[in-house]
Amino acid sequence: MKASDVSRCQHAGIALATVDPPPTGKTWLDHLLPFTTLRSPRDYGVAAARWARLSAGLPGVVQRQVTTSSSLAIGTGNFSPVENGLTLHGTWGVPYLPGAALKGLALRAAVRFGLSELESEVIFGTTASRGYVNFDDGWLLPDPDRPLFELDVMTPHAGEYYSSQGKEAPDDSREPVPIQFLVVPKDTRFLVTLDCPESGDWAEAAMTILAFGLQKLGLGGMTSSGYGRFTVEPVGKGQS
Repeated sequence: MKASDVSRCQHAGIALATVDPPPTGKTWLDHLLPFTTLRSPRDYGVAAARWARLSAGLPGVVQRQVTTSSSLAIGTGNFSPVENGLTLHGTWGVPYLPGAALKGLALRAAVRFGLSELESEVIFGTTASRGYVNFDDGWLLPDPDRPLFELDVMTPHAGEYYSSQGKEAPDDSREPVPIQFLVVPKDTRFLVTLDCPESGDWAEAAMTILAFGLQKLGLGGMTSSGYGRFTVEPVGKGQS
């Protein structure tokens, strides 16, 4: 796909996976700019509303609206013709929060709460059995006035160290190499759903732990640099 066609594509994932590399004399900055104009597909809002309605009726369900308070870079290691990948919904091509990633973050956060071994097994399970709490994918809450992506930049300066397989020492005197990549913008909203059919109290406890992780630890890549932080609110707050 030509970069000039990206803005007309209804599936950002397909566009990102098939965009042609920049021609000689052009940079990825010129090539990635069209992605910052993309919005959620026309019919996605219907699907998201249906999921919100159906999931709210699950037994033992707990839902929260989470909003990025910093840029989100999730799935940077995914295959992509550009420098960094991005986790996008397979059907709709919009950003989402994988349930497995949310569960992993909650497990990290649980260490701070001092859960007993039994409590941890109930929520998260073990290698031999699944936990009682289901961590569903976090769905993007669509906003037709907001773009799905924005451009960010990193400036690694240890290329010689990596390309020489450690023969060259890393130091701060090397020339930085700007790399543009796509992130999910600040103030992007998602619906996070946990459920425990046996007891909603366990889902509530798991959500408290997950909320701490989203607010303090961060989700996705580069969290040590401040990426992937969220605010957590009751469902419906801030929606028109």
